[in-house]
Amino acid sequence: MVTLGILLTVFWKLKLRKAVLLMVFTPNSSIVKIWVSLVLAGTYQREDVPKLYNLQEVVWSILDSLV
Repeated sequence: MVTLGILLTVFWKLKLRKAVLLMVFTPNSSIVKIWVSLVLAGTYQREDVPKLYNLQEVVWSILDSLV
């Protein structure tokens, strides 16, 4: 027999998984600003920016706009 607690747990996990998949970084995101500053300082190369959701794309677009 499926209880209400099990149904709520499954629903919560599915909802949480969906929320994680929709993560989007913007130019104002802290992690984007940090990676831009690290690349500009020469600590990392632009190719070192991780391919995490759209992080690399946003960082590269900012770097391209500065050149």
